[in-house]
Amino acid sequence: MTRGTLDEELQTITVGQLEDDPYPLYERLHAQAPVAFIPAAGGWTATGYEAVRRVHEDVESFMPALPAEPLECLGEHNILSLEGPRHRRYRKALHAALSRPAIDGYADRVIGEVIDERLRLLDERQHVDLVADFFEPVSVLSVGRVIGVPELDAATLQHWFRGIILGSSNVTMDMDIAVEANAVSREIDEYMFDVFARVEKNPDDSIVSHLLQGAAGDTLVERVRDITPTLKVVIGGGLQEPGHGASTLAAALLADDGARADFNTDPAGLIKPAIEEAIRWVSPIQVNIRRTRIDTELEGVTLPAGTYVNAAVGAANRSVSVFGDDAAEFDLRRAVRPHLAFGTGMHFCAGNYFGRAAISRSIRGLFERFPEMRLDESDGPVRFRGFVFRSPAAVRVQLRG
Repeated sequence: MTRGTLDEELQTITVGQLEDDPYPLYERLHAQAPVAFIPAAGGWTATGYEAVRRVHEDVESFMPALPAEPLECLGEHNILSLEGPRHRRYRKALHAALSRPAIDGYADRVIGEVIDERLRLLDERQHVDLVADFFEPVSVLSVGRVIGVPELDAATLQHWFRGIILGSSNVTMDMDIAVEANAVSREIDEYMFDVFARVEKNPDDSIVSHLLQGAAGDTLVERVRDITPTLKVVIGGGLQEPGHGASTLAAALLADDGARADFNTDPAGLIKPAIEEAIRWVSPIQVNIRRTRIDTELEGVTLPAGTYVNAAVGAANRSVSVFGDDAAEFDLRRAVRPHLAFGTGMHFCAGNYFGRAAISRSIRGLFERFPEMRLDESDGPVRFRGFVFRSPAAVRVQLRG
């Protein structure tokens, strides 16, 4: 395909096509235009591994940024849109609940108990969708407990998480999406104020409590306003790596008899590389957004100051120059190389260890409980969806032979 033909395709490609499968386009962009203007994606998009890494790490040229509609849903001054002392304050609060020592201390009690409860529910069934019936509930219920809302059920939390994801991925500024997402955002505001009031009187080890202890403001209203946007970032991210990363890994193992057989020989030894390969292969968070501080040249393209840039992590993680000619394939035995699924630089995901811990426990628990589990492909193979966030739409299985 010539560059002229590629430019024509970039002008006509639709959001729906990007949501359905952006990878064929990414392969061509890697070779011909690692930084390209894609109208359907909201503007300039970096797909090359080095370009994406630079957009994350070069703080002199690029700054964290979100367009207006995602910002309205999340709230301004969230941890993703800030640098400096305020960013460090939010990150310190999250670290208190999401550091490796903290998670090692509560993982079996919090994540393990949720997994056991959901597996018992699956015991009563034969045909299930692992995304909706297991991995998403495990993810949101575990994160809900760590956030500080253990009383909420999976349906409510999934509604919240999806609403925030919907709004924070609204790069085309679709007003129907904005109305729906902002309504969910207000639901969270209304419910969480009472939770903040409760932990103000009785502090605990929850994320809500740690955020509140470090919040700025003289009144509870001011302090809640300061930290709620960052809490919503946690809510949105909490469904991605834990729930959708696990769904992707399950789909990969179930679709490949060889990979599954390998995994079954040594699940304890292979779970870590399996997780890294899954979130590299189909990164749950596919795109991070930055804005140029100054006129900046990126891979030969001059971007004026103030230009939004989509850093396409999902594309970078399939770069053949880094991951080999078979980068588009899931390979359980692939040599480990640094992927960008959790970002890089100052905004490296604060919940990366929690995500890995949740995936590890949920995958091992599921495959040990149902060793004869197999894909139900009566409706066709597993389909993935999403441009900003990507995951299997469903992973339907038969639990027993």
